[in-house]
Amino acid sequence: MRGIVKALDELVKAGDALIDTLTEEQKEMFEDYMNAQREINVLTDCETFIYSFCLAAKIMIDVLTEGHMREI
Repeated sequence: MRGIVKALDELVKAGDALIDTLTEEQKEMFEDYMNAQREINVLTDCETFIYSFCLAAKIMIDVLTEGHMREI
């Protein structure tokens, strides 16, 4: 957990330093970019969850049927 906190702190510091160098127009463009990136992250996270959930369900069925999942 400490690694995540440290990485997040570094990200925030770097982001703040970058934003301080931008013009107002560039800040707006950067904000648009960040919003699009957040949307992609949410969609990717959802797809990853769905895939992982389905894979886990298949593994559970395989375990419960002792490897005879194809017969179901």
